[in-house]
Amino acid sequence: LPVKVFGVAVTPNVTIGNSSLDIYVNDEAKCPDACSRFVVEREKYARAPNYSACDQPGEHFDIEIWTGDMGVNASSSGGDWGVRIPWSVFEPEVRGKTQPNVTLHELGHTAGLPDFDEWTALKR
Repeated sequence: LPVKVFGVAVTPNVTIGNSSLDIYVNDEAKCPDACSRFVVEREKYARAPNYSACDQPGEHFDIEIWTGDMGVNASSSGGDWGVRIPWSVFEPEVRGKTQPNVTLHELGHTAGLPDFDEWTALKR
């Protein structure tokens, strides 16, 4: 599937080199809520979301991927809002050092797929 990256959000203490992406710098390391499908649809309960407040007219993002130092044994999570993955897991997966098992698993939740252990219950 083709993927278009909307932007990158970082905290003020992170520096990103040359990038063709929009870089959003704020304490929460968040892209703008006005451009988030999840936030706009939930706030307005809209069947036709309005992204006119987004700073990129005609653009929006559908999922967010949060990474960070979440501590030892931190777990990943995913849902219709996006995914949260510890940097120690995400970085080697996106660099091809390991198979992207966790990233793909959590991204599956953005499409509504259940955890593997829930599949048996669905078959009944």
